[in-house]
Amino acid sequence: MGKTHLTVRRITPFIIIGLLFVPAYAEPRGHWRFVDDGMGIELRSCNMGAATLCGVITQLPRSAAALPAEDRKALCGLVVLGDMQPAKTKEGELARLDGWADDIESMTPGGKARRYAASVVVLSENSARLDVRGAFGIVIDRLQLMRALTPITDCK
Repeated sequence: MGKTHLTVRRITPFIIIGLLFVPAYAEPRGHWRFVDDGMGIELRSCNMGAATLCGVITQLPRSAAALPAEDRKALCGLVVLGDMQPAKTKEGELARLDGWADDIESMTPGGKARRYAASVVVLSENSARLDVRGAFGIVIDRLQLMRALTPITDCK
């Protein structure tokens, strides 16, 4: 009995030390709101069981109030972030998902929007940043996201 107790005492510090060096990674799945325009999205699997995440509009941005009802309806459920996959980061860097983002403000009547390379940088469990990159990987837009405490599903 004493030997078992000794073994546990030797292993425990190594487990604790190992846990201290596991990089913090907040789960990005869930409901998020853009701070600047109030648009709500849900980050979820793109396909059943897929490792990639997509961002689907669940609440229209404030600016959509001026759009005709038909256009507002077309935006609801639209995938605006796609192919988001965990990126390899250097030690000390924040967790990041790389993929693409559609600029819904550039949408044509046929439903085609400009698509840009994008990253979701996980700042904390409740905060993230969307970096949209143009030519040569230069950040052309940076948007702040806050996790919604309850699901945002009032897209109308």
